[in-house]
Amino acid sequence: MITYSDGQPFLRSKRKDGGQLYVFSSALSQEYGNLSKHALFVPLIYQMILRSNESGPLFQLIGKESWSSFDLPDSQSPEVVSMTAPKDSARYIPMQRRQQKRVEVKSYENLLEDGFYTLQQNEKEFGILAFNFNRQESKMSGLGATELKSLANSLDFVEIIDGDIEEIRTKVEGMTKGQEFWKFAIVLALLFIAIEIALIKLWKR
Repeated sequence: MITYSDGQPFLRSKRKDGGQLYVFSSALSQEYGNLSKHALFVPLIYQMILRSNESGPLFQLIGKESWSSFDLPDSQSPEVVSMTAPKDSARYIPMQRRQQKRVEVKSYENLLEDGFYTLQQNEKEFGILAFNFNRQESKMSGLGATELKSLANSLDFVEIIDGDIEEIRTKVEGMTKGQEFWKFAIVLALLFIAIEIALIKLWKR
């Protein structure tokens, strides 16, 4: 739908008799506007042609309500449209509404399996609906510093490190490598050498 700057519709669309009906709110002559001369006009008409025979979305999400439109194999039949599961062949009656030779089917929110569901009327297959589980991650929530410390106190070999990146790096390196005594060893070695030199000189005297 295309709207004016005030939000009023300029172009509307509606599916009718197996096709798509487009209605402009004003004439396309130049005295009412410059749309017919605008660079948007050709891609607009092109999109109208492409969308006139849309097959609908490629798949539906289980638990999310949405409608899909299909041509009925027998528009005169009062039989409702059913939906057959791909694995166990269970049959469902989805919510549906008819518009002459077409039927709009609302996705069934209590499906137990994903896959390709076959639409039938009078045992005649006329369409397929694909359903996927929602891949959206669960809402993530974390514990505060106080809760983490309380939890760490009840567990062995768990320590809470609080500080900036450098402090955390230093503490983690110390925990993984252990304490390093090479600096003290060098100092002690130099000290013992100095004591040895002093003892040698004093011993000669």
